[in-house]
Amino acid sequence: MEPSVVQPAGTAIDQRLSEAVRDFRISLGEIVTITRELVTTEEGKQYIEQNMKHTQARIRNSLDEIVIRAQNELDKRIPVGHRQTA
Repeated sequence: MEPSVVQPAGTAIDQRLSEAVRDFRISLGEIVTITRELVTTEEGKQYIEQNMKHTQARIRNSLDEIVIRAQNELDKRIPVGHRQTA
C-alpha cells in the first residue's frame, strides 16, 4: 500500500478549486437573478412569449419539411399510375 500524498495548503490545485467554487456561486446567483427577472417582469414575460412563438414556428417548419421529404420519398417509390390523390 502506497502512502497517501498530502498536498500542502495553498497549492495550485487548492487555488483552482477555490476559484471554481467562487465562479460557480457567482454563476448560480446570476441564474437565480435572471430567472426571477424572466418570470416577474413584463420584459421577461415578453421575452419568454417571443421565444415560445419562435420555437413553435421552428417546430412547425421542421415537421412540414419532414412531411415533404416523406412524400417525396413515397413519390419516388410509387409508380405514377398507382398514386392516390387527396
